[in-house]
Amino acid sequence: MCIHFLLNIQNDDGSFSEIDTNKPFAFDTGQCLIGLNFLYELTRDKRFFEAAKKAAYWLFENQEDDGSWQKVAYNNEKHTYYSRVAAAMFKFSMFENDDIIKKAVFKNVEWVLSNQLENGFFKYSSFIDVISSSPRCDGLTFSAISITSLS
Repeated sequence: MCIHFLLNIQNDDGSFSEIDTNKPFAFDTGQCLIGLNFLYELTRDKRFFEAAKKAAYWLFENQEDDGSWQKVAYNNEKHTYYSRVAAAMFKFSMFENDDIIKKAVFKNVEWVLSNQLENGFFKYSSFIDVISSSPRCDGLTFSAISITSLS
């Protein structure tokens, strides 16, 4: 069944790898966590919960001290739109009121907010240094921060 696809491609450590180099990335893991959260909510199948937990804790374990993800990020660069990853972690944390994951979520949100510019855009929301922000990425950042502010 195709709903088991995510279970089959998850790495043993809980991460998910990008397809070109098979390197685990925070953003890829976060996007798959969105799917695992959805599948757990839909089916209440504990396999999806356990896989989501492994992904959330891999993200927690690979988070930088400042709340960003850099070592497990594309080009080893921090990105504020990874707040979307934090939003997926937040959703997971609500299943069992996981305070460890919630703390990691808010650490990321604080880092993201500390990188908001006076004009409302966010630093580190582009792959190109000369572009300080991208409306698409800022939309992702804002929506993820909005989701986590609901708690």
